[in-house]
Amino acid sequence: MGFLFKLKKALGQEKEYEQTYANEVHKALKSVDDIFDESLSINEPNCSMEFIKNKEIAEPTHWIYKKVTDPIEMNYRDRSLQKSMIGHYDEVVNICISGLEKYPNSPYLLYMLGRTLGDIGKASNDNQKFNEGITALNHVIDLYPNFADAYVERGVIKRFQNNTAGANEDFITANRIEPGILNQINGLCCRCGKIVEIDYISAKYPGISKGSYDLSDPKPICQSCLDQLDDSAHTQELANLTICITRNENDEAIQIVKSIFNKNNESHWYNLGNLYFRKGMLSEALDCFDSALFLNTAYLKVWYRKGTILMNQQNFVDATKCFKNILILDPKNENGWNPASAFRLLLCSILIHNAAVQKGTGGEKINQEVVKWLEECKPVWEFAISKGFDIEKLGMNGYIDFCFENSGNILDHLEPKIATANIYSLK
Repeated sequence: MGFLFKLKKALGQEKEYEQTYANEVHKALKSVDDIFDESLSINEPNCSMEFIKNKEIAEPTHWIYKKVTDPIEMNYRDRSLQKSMIGHYDEVVNICISGLEKYPNSPYLLYMLGRTLGDIGKASNDNQKFNEGITALNHVIDLYPNFADAYVERGVIKRFQNNTAGANEDFITANRIEPGILNQINGLCCRCGKIVEIDYISAKYPGISKGSYDLSDPKPICQSCLDQLDDSAHTQELANLTICITRNENDEAIQIVKSIFNKNNESHWYNLGNLYFRKGMLSEALDCFDSALFLNTAYLKVWYRKGTILMNQQNFVDATKCFKNILILDPKNENGWNPASAFRLLLCSILIHNAAVQKGTGGEKINQEVVKWLEECKPVWEFAISKGFDIEKLGMNGYIDFCFENSGNILDHLEPKIATANIYSLK
C-alpha cells in the first residue's frame, strides 16, 4: 500500500478535505490574493522550465524550485504556497493531494502537505493531524534527507506534542544542513545555542565580528541567558557606583564596575568604556564599546560614544558610519539620540568635504550629502533661533561657521539628558 493511499485513507479522502475551523487570514496577508492570479489554470503552463531552473540556481535554499518535473507541477507548488499564506489549509491539502497523484515524489508538495497538516493540528488542537503531518514529513525526509525545512517543520510539530528531545534533534539536523536556518524562526539562542521555546519574546542583535560597523538582524535569546544579565543582586554596588560618578571619582567607579563585571552583558562593557572615556583613555574605551556592539549592534548610546571618539581622533569616515547607524536604528527618535547624531554627522560630512577639497580630490562646491544634512538638522535651526540668531541671513557658509563655533552648546542642547540612576543609564 503506497504512502499517498494510506494518507488519503487517514484523511477520509473519498471526498475533498473540509476543515472544521475558521481560516487564519492574517491582516498583513489579506492582499495575497491580489498577487496571485486565480484566473490562471493550474493545469496549463504559467512559466517555462528555463525560468524555474534559473530560479533554482538563484535561490538554492528554496525547495519550491528544486526537482520540478514540469511547469504544471510548479503551478501546484505555487498554488499550495499561496493558499497556505492566507490560512486556507483545506485548499492546501486538496491541492497537495491532487498534485501528488500526478507527481507522487514531489518534495515541495509532500513538505507543504506535512506542514499544513501540522498547521491544522495547531488550529484545531488535533493530535491526529499532528501525526498525519509527521507521516508526510517523514516520507519527504526519507526521499530527500537534505531538505532542511522539512526537519524544521517536523521539529515544530514534535514540540507541540511535547516531544522536546525529538524536536531538538530535528532542529540540530536542520541547522547542520543549512547553517543559520533556525535564526530565521524560533530556534537557537544566539548566546548559548540551545533551543528557544516557541513563544520566546526576547531578542538580541549579535554582531558579525568585533569592530564591524554592520547592523544585524534580531536573533532569539533564551530565558536562561537573559537571567544571567540580571543585576538585581548588585543593588548596593550600583548605589555606590552612582555616588562615585556624581563625585567624578572615575577610578573608584571603574573598580566597582569591574567587581560585578559580566563579559556577556553589553551594558557592563558600555559603562566600563564610558568611564574610560571620561578619563581620556580613548583606546580602552573604544575596545569596550566594540565589545558591547559585538553583543548588541542595536545599542544606540554605544554607537554615539564610539562615533564621538572617532571624531576626536579625526577619523571622520568611520565616525559617520556610527552616527548613520543611529539614524537607521531610531528614525523616529524614540530614544533621543537622533538629533545629536544627525548634527555630528553634519560636522563629519563637512570636514570630509573640506579635506577632499584640500587634497584636490573634491569639488569646491559643497557636496550633496552636506546639503542634505544641513536641511535635515532642524533641531539646530530651532536652537539657533532660540538664541537669537537670524539663520536665514547667514547663508550657507555662515550657517556652517555657526555650527562649528557653537558645536559644544548645540550638542549640550541636543544630547538626551539621562539621569545616572543605575549602571544602565550612564550618559
